[in-house]
Amino acid sequence: MAGYLVGELLGRGGMGAVYAAEQPSLGRKVAVKVLHPELAADPAMVDRFRTEALAGSRVSHPNVAGVIDFGMTAEGTPFLVMEHVAASAWGASSSARARFRAPRQRAGLPDPRGLEAAHLAGVVHADVKVTTCWSRSRGMVARSPR
Repeated sequence: MAGYLVGELLGRGGMGAVYAAEQPSLGRKVAVKVLHPELAADPAMVDRFRTEALAGSRVSHPNVAGVIDFGMTAEGTPFLVMEHVAASAWGASSSARARFRAPRQRAGLPDPRGLEAAHLAGVVHADVKVTTCWSRSRGMVARSPR
């Protein structure tokens, strides 16, 4: 991926894998999501992935990890580049998962303003669950709005 130094694997999901990376030209950490190679052969999945990147680039909010680039690897596999979030998965603890399941218990729930900002931009996050919400000092971050 031209312009990025890709490092350790951060996680895998249904559509792809996310890696920690560096953008040397700007001296910043980023996260790179690469579409699974078997999905990259399907034009409909490539289009869906590009739509995810476009949607993520339209939302600018402190509680949303913004998409800052989209491209293709030398092998023709699509990737998108997001803000690197120094955070932990909000649902990593059993107490957080319990709070997520109990809507009456509002204390400790993540700040929903990032999702509100996405909705105001016409973006609906199709995969909201405890593993796609991250906690950091500024609030909740929805990893990649779709």
